[in-house]
Formats: sequence, C-alpha cells, structure tokens
Amino acid sequence: MPPPPNPILTSLKLVASISISQHKHVYTIGKRPNEHNILATEHELRACGAEVHKTRRGGDVTYHGPGQFVLYPVIDLRDARVGARAYVEGLEDLMIDCARGFGVQAKGRVPGMTGVWVGEKKLGAVGVRISQGVTSHGLAMNHRLDTEWFDRIVPCGLEGRAVTTLEHECDAEYLEHEAVQARLVECFAGRFGYDDVRVRRVDAGGSGAFDSFH
Repeated sequence: MPPPPNPILTSLKLVASISISQHKHVYTIGKRPNEHNILATEHELRACGAEVHKTRRGGDVTYHGPGQFVLYPVIDLRDARVGARAYVEGLEDLMIDCARGFGVQAKGRVPGMTGVWVGEKKLGAVGVRISQGVTSHGLAMNHRLDTEWFDRIVPCGLEGRAVTTLEHECDAEYLEHEAVQARLVECFAGRFGYDDVRVRRVDAGGSGAFDSFH
C-alpha cells in the first residue's frame, strides 16, 4: 500500500485526465535548451530511428522510448490550492514510492537537480508545464530500456550523470510491465489523495485503453 498522502497535497481532489504512455524513440527539447547538451545533429538523431520534437515543458533535452513510463496528469492547481513547487515534489515522491514497492531506495530533493535518483544515477525525471494554473506534461520513470539512447544527449543538462532503470536496480531478470504500471498509478492516487482515478494507457504503437483505479 502507498504511504499516507502528503498533507500539503490532501486538497487535490479533481483531475481532468491522466495518461500513462510508452513512446516510440523520441528526443524532446524543452523551453530552455542548451545546444551543447545535444551531442548529435538532428539528422543523426533521426537516422538512428528517433523523432525529434520541441515541447512547451520546462527543462532541457531528454529521451523517451519503449520501457519508460511517461505520466501526464492534467490538474488545476488553483482549485487544488497546490503550489508549483509542491506539485513537482509530489511527482518526485510518487516515483520514490513506486521504486520502494520493488525494493529500490530512491531519493529526490537533490540540490540543484530535479527528478529521482538511485545513488548517482537518475531513475526518473520531472518536466511540467503550467498554463493559467493547469498542468500538463508530468514525469518519466525508467522501467526497462536501453540507456545507450541517452548517450547522444546530456539528459536534462546534467553532465556526467548516468541513467538507470527500475529493473536494473532491483536486480530482476524480468520486471512485469503491468506490475510497474499499476504500482505507478497506485502511488499517484495515494500520494495525491485520489480514491478513483481514470487512466488512459497508450503503448509505444499508439494504441490505447482506459482503466479505472479504485
């Protein structure tokens, strides 16, 4: 079971939609990119089979692909009376909760860096956009993926920092896809205080399905 909700966030009751996705190979560039953090040309990135997109989220450049869960909540922070910082920290905390469920001790609140870490390796990233108090984008948590895709960039502008996966850190030969996804959604509900969550799942091929979490 997830831990009790963060008391700062217990007023958060409504959500317009939550989508949990696995993307095809794609490099996304945030609103504050540094050209030195992209180690290959756009042509080279596309030649390796990836798409390249500019986005409206905060942050620098990162990679998304199969084996990584990307969660997109849409929340009105004004109605919830939750500040932007508390929301970002809540996203970090739910990834920590999720990792703990598989025996992995992760941490957030690393000075000067967002996201979730296992030792010196990054397990999950946060990149949000807030427009008129409503959030979009969200978090990305590495379940099982080829971390060499990150070698073509400096992920999130953090030079010298490696990337890891949940499956690697829990030393499992195979970590069930559905188990990780269900745990992530459960931790979202527990951390933000929802009793009923409607989730749209989208796989890397673009097909989707709706689930209800109670």
